[in-house]
Amino acid sequence: QERINKGKLVGWMLYQVMYTGTDDEYNYVTVNVYANPANLENPYQGIDFEKIHPGKDINKEFEKTMNTRTLVKKQLLSRANYAYPEGSTGAAPHKYIVVNYMKTIPGGNFMQLENELAKPVSQELIKNGDWAGWTVWSNVFPRGTGMESNVVTVDYFADFSKIGSANYRQAFEKAHPGKEWSEFGDKVGNSRIMVRSELWKVIDSAFAEQ
Repeated sequence: QERINKGKLVGWMLYQVMYTGTDDEYNYVTVNVYANPANLENPYQGIDFEKIHPGKDINKEFEKTMNTRTLVKKQLLSRANYAYPEGSTGAAPHKYIVVNYMKTIPGGNFMQLENELAKPVSQELIKNGDWAGWTVWSNVFPRGTGMESNVVTVDYFADFSKIGSANYRQAFEKAHPGKEWSEFGDKVGNSRIMVRSELWKVIDSAFAEQ
């Protein structure tokens, strides 16, 4: 919260990855959202830990935190596209997100199709109250041809009952009158490989104080 108050950070979220077991790579995810890339270099610069937690042994507190988990990996993503409720700068209040990991197919024009075809459909789903938001993220680091995925799309849901309940075809027909649903599916399908989808539940978050 202090980093947000000082303008170092836009927001912080803690998610539980649903439907995981002991063999899964990770079961919780923390997300830090930055507006200014320069703040990534020294993300805790100017933050006084002792002022935030007076009377506590900071080294012991860090040790306690480290003993609660194993840090599996870090990833830097850049937001490439989004759709939010009208007049909003972010997703509407939500409890769950579906995170879709994809690998783009060369020559498939994935980002262009997401903007021209998928985004208007997402906007219709948001207007209908089916979704709370939609974002597309491109991988920055680590990167390379050996990466499992290089883009991520995120669908936001107000509650569990909204997941998978939307009429996507109806939303498509409203967003793209006169266009064929099958053509949409073929074009998108030829632009990327769907690697996997994960369901994340919001556990905690911090944003700018109103």
